[in-house]
Amino acid sequence: MHRNYILRREEGSTLAVALFVIVVLGMLAAALFRMRVDSSDAHVHAVMYANAELAAYSALETATYRLYPLGRHSADEPSTARDSTVGGCIRVPEKITFSETEFPALSRCTVRIECQRRMAVMDRTGKFGRYTSQTDYFLKAVASCKAGRDGDDDFYSVSKTVYSGLVDGD
Repeated sequence: MHRNYILRREEGSTLAVALFVIVVLGMLAAALFRMRVDSSDAHVHAVMYANAELAAYSALETATYRLYPLGRHSADEPSTARDSTVGGCIRVPEKITFSETEFPALSRCTVRIECQRRMAVMDRTGKFGRYTSQTDYFLKAVASCKAGRDGDDDFYSVSKTVYSGLVDGD
């Protein structure tokens, strides 16, 4: 009879151990799922950051080409070189977007470009006794890329800013 009493008292311990194992495994599964979601978010962020960087550099290349088209050695038009504060910046677009068909990876990116022209007259004289001048162009491209999740189109948002300086000497 003493033996039956011990067996009855230990019957509930199996249920407690099983419940403990289920709870621990549930917490482990939840932690693994959260790690997977965090890893996925980090991957999306890394890809979008790379896209924003590529979009910004592409915009700088476009702006540089607009300042110096093929065959032209000066960014300023000969008629406006001396009297314009804008100079070649007039040809640089303020905003660039990428089409879905041509650039699917960059289609959710927009780039804003700032162009500044600064002209400096050197103190020394040139070959023929004239002052020499130098025109500098400063370009700034700010790319913003967005992606959506669960119907929210602006869930992820990344931006990258890049700069470039160009010298146009006379």
